[in-house]
Amino acid sequence: PATSLRPGPAPMARSADRVLGVVWHGAPAAADTTATLGWLDAGSLRERPGRRLPLGIHGAGWTVAPDQPLALFAGGGDSNDGRLLVVDPRRLRRLGTIRLPSRRWEWPYASSWLGRSRVLLAGSGVIEGPERDLSATVVTAVDPAARRVVAQRTLPGELLASGRLPDGLVLLLGPPEGIGPARLAVVDARGRVRTVSLPAFAAGWQEPADFGAPDASTRRGQP
Repeated sequence: PATSLRPGPAPMARSADRVLGVVWHGAPAAADTTATLGWLDAGSLRERPGRRLPLGIHGAGWTVAPDQPLALFAGGGDSNDGRLLVVDPRRLRRLGTIRLPSRRWEWPYASSWLGRSRVLLAGSGVIEGPERDLSATVVTAVDPAARRVVAQRTLPGELLASGRLPDGLVLLLGPPEGIGPARLAVVDARGRVRTVSLPAFAAGWQEPADFGAPDASTRRGQP
């Protein structure tokens, strides 16, 4: 079967000649495609002999604690089943799972580890509009040690950029639909959110009324 390395937000571990990585096994987009976590050759990225941890469909994205042997793995797109795997990446051991309240989200683009008992995650989601789904940002606080969700909130608007704070996350949001004023959201360790409008910055995504028109184009506002 074909294998491919999926990059993540940061390397999980590496030494002079090897790196810890996620490898997918099976044909791309096939129903039986699964992922494993294991050591790869640092130069060729080929799998090295030794222990591997089966991840199943939970290899689309991950976040790794900066100072402890803990990592969270999740699926993405159609493989998102609303669960996070809690893993010890050094020992290649599965420690448990965290079931999230909602599956209407994609793997978080932003994460901040606030010790062993709190991780903040922010990713794209949707909210139901009168005619179609609208862009949203799902903010989740989880406790990996207790394997539970502390809080989850859905904020109207597209997640455009993010940054880590010593005690939380800062998020740049566009409007739920079209192009409009950007907003800045600050998330604390408990999952509480404060927002402020940035009217001087246009943000978002504007689709044409008719994609089939000769002059059809899309516009993107990305501060």
